[in-house]
Amino acid sequence: MFQRVLARTKRLTENHFLDKPVHPVPHSMSQIEEFSLDLISRKGFNMGAINGMLFASDVHLPVVVPVMYNIGVDVEIATITDLFVHAWVAYCGLAHVVDMSNGIRTVFAHHGVVLDTPYTIFYTPQKVAEPKNNSVATNKGRTPFRGNILVVKHTPEEAPLDVAEIEGPRITMLVRKQLEDGLLN
Repeated sequence: MFQRVLARTKRLTENHFLDKPVHPVPHSMSQIEEFSLDLISRKGFNMGAINGMLFASDVHLPVVVPVMYNIGVDVEIATITDLFVHAWVAYCGLAHVVDMSNGIRTVFAHHGVVLDTPYTIFYTPQKVAEPKNNSVATNKGRTPFRGNILVVKHTPEEAPLDVAEIEGPRITMLVRKQLEDGLLN
């Protein structure tokens, strides 16, 4: 039985691992607002959420958005891997098989100063066909970054924390530095 499932998964992966996102993610401010309201209104799920900072492709400034926990997660012991970041960041793969291993970067220090709380950056792998991101344009002559970027704050033990709007300039500097150094690709 296991061999059959493994063979089927391999066949599906070979045939359906595309360079297109599995599901659309919001890129414009109106899409972000509509999607945020939809997430918040799902009281039946009662999944809980934290605030993250989204650098969306068609918005020139970062936006604080709700980031839901995955269904069935005990929020008291959750880590950042228990967050449903794929609602905001496109990825490649099968509908239920997600490989974000090259779409995650954790920042513990900035310009040699250790941060009180680390930030993890979830981003669209650059092989995904997504629109150019206008909110994090850099002047370093690099290829334009494509797709959304979601930043989540957490404890050193990876327990998620809320991001506040006032952190926007600091987070923007962190993201731009990662892009300028070629660390998000």
